[in-house]
Amino acid sequence: MSRVNDHIQQWRLVTLVLLLVALLGPWLFDRVNVPAEYPCSAPYIRLEGDFCGMPHSGMWLVATFVSGFGRGAIAGEFSLVETGRALLSSLIPFILVMPVLSALILIWRGNNNILLRVMNVVIWGLAATLSWFMILMQTPSGIPPLQFWGLWLYGGVTTANFVFEAIALFGRGRREQ
Repeated sequence: MSRVNDHIQQWRLVTLVLLLVALLGPWLFDRVNVPAEYPCSAPYIRLEGDFCGMPHSGMWLVATFVSGFGRGAIAGEFSLVETGRALLSSLIPFILVMPVLSALILIWRGNNNILLRVMNVVIWGLAATLSWFMILMQTPSGIPPLQFWGLWLYGGVTTANFVFEAIALFGRGRREQ
């Protein structure tokens, strides 16, 4: 277990890079009906049957949620119920970005603070759960999973890092006892 803790900072750096690549990759498609006999022009790609789609990244998703909520809140367009719904939906980009912030904090601060490490495991678990929920929501659309490589990479990285950080935390706790 000491080998895991010896190399945990390097693992976090690699994870951070993979997470940023995943956030830049395609997560969803803006679908447009284009009959199959016509080609899809760039940036649209053929998805299935009579549909083309323009890929959007995870960062686009985060920016869209944040800007939509910000504009509505500033303009006073939301009622109390709509504000609550918008706040809940703004948790999605917050959860998606939190692993990046958590990794940066632990790279900067080190492994000494047990509360930060526990929060890190919780954050990675939330992000992994949300990403697999989003993957399951995309799967029935009939679009090949490889088209969503950014979302799949994010799901894989968050799940692997959740397991790794939990093992490192549990192993450290056992070693200290």
